[in-house]
Amino acid sequence: MRLEAWLALATAGLTPGVQARMRAEYTAHVQDAGVGEGDVQAVLGTPEEARQALGRLYLTAHDLDGLRPSRIHFLGSWLLAGYGTLLLLLWAGGNDQVGPGLTGVLVAGLVLGGLTIWTRRLAPELRALLRVQGGLWAVNLSFWLGWLTGGWTGEPPLWLVLGFPLVWVCWGAEVRFRSRKLYRTLALEQQGARP
Repeated sequence: MRLEAWLALATAGLTPGVQARMRAEYTAHVQDAGVGEGDVQAVLGTPEEARQALGRLYLTAHDLDGLRPSRIHFLGSWLLAGYGTLLLLLWAGGNDQVGPGLTGVLVAGLVLGGLTIWTRRLAPELRALLRVQGGLWAVNLSFWLGWLTGGWTGEPPLWLVLGFPLVWVCWGAEVRFRSRKLYRTLALEQQGARP
């Protein structure tokens, strides 16, 4: 397989900055190895293996476009605000079952406010990733806090209430993994944008 065909298959779907950097690195590696154009796979392996390895390190162009700030992110904020308003109205109406949920919404609002302040200096794509995931986590936290007060009486099951923090640890690890991929991708995109 010729080098240009190998590079096209290995870097398919990646962002332009990542493609340019990886093409330069793979080309230099082949030149340093001193092999002919037909022996590229002997040095670099199959393009499918390279694409999988690059996919573990960098976001694809499609994934990066999905993190660009859009109306969906603002819609999520409005839905959370609507959820909080509904619980406040129910609580103000005298429904005593809403009290624990109200505590959860207030804590979730504080978490989202802190997240918004903390992320304001980050790149827009990273800010969108963290705000969307943080918003989902804050809603999850509000439900959990509501269940926690009722969990000691047997509804819902205590294992469910105590198991949520373990799910959050796994969720946090996934968000950290995606944010590191995003950092690497954005770094190469910014290098490619410089003259």
